[in-house]
Amino acid sequence: MRNRIAILAVAAALPLTGVTALATAGPAAADPNSSVVTVSGSVDDCAGGASPVKVSMTAGSETRVDNRTDLANTNSYSVTFTNIPKNTMGTTAIAIVSCANGSSYTAKSFTIMRPNGTVTSMDRVLKAPG
Repeated sequence: MRNRIAILAVAAALPLTGVTALATAGPAAADPNSSVVTVSGSVDDCAGGASPVKVSMTAGSETRVDNRTDLANTNSYSVTFTNIPKNTMGTTAIAIVSCANGSSYTAKSFTIMRPNGTVTSMDRVLKAPG
């Protein structure tokens, strides 16, 4: 139920905010002069509707964890990487979402890139498989 409410809320907010590519599968971008990149967004429940309690995200050699106590209520996460290298291939990131009932899922991987003219934060929706 919480997912349906979140989807409706996002659908209602999209026209107001001008956000058109909330869940695109394309590369993420970061400031070419900074190795710090914050990745944040919404996170799906696990199978059976179990609430997420932890998001572990790995990019390159760094792993960051968001396990705030309100993660289950907000279904939103935020992690900050401090060593995203500047390169032309980008850095592959992968997230594992752990839920209250002991289950977990691995979200689809994505790429963090640092081309010219971009920012140091990005939104990424973590979708449960299926």
